[in-house]
Amino acid sequence: MSTVESQFLESGDFSEFEGEWVAILDKKVVAHGKTLSEVYDKVVEANLVRTPLFHRIPKKDDVDTFIL
Repeated sequence: MSTVESQFLESGDFSEFEGEWVAILDKKVVAHGKTLSEVYDKVVEANLVRTPLFHRIPKKDDVDTFIL
């Protein structure tokens, strides 16, 4: 299922957040940080009405690893 947030993530330029976690809601980065827990805490503090999409923005040299 595709959401507004996932479509924004696929089409946006997030190079300034390389290596960080981001929280995306309504086509905006509402929080970012080095760890997921840091970003989650910021989202909780913001008292948002809906839950954002959490995603780690890979660095250019990161390689995806899949374990089967």
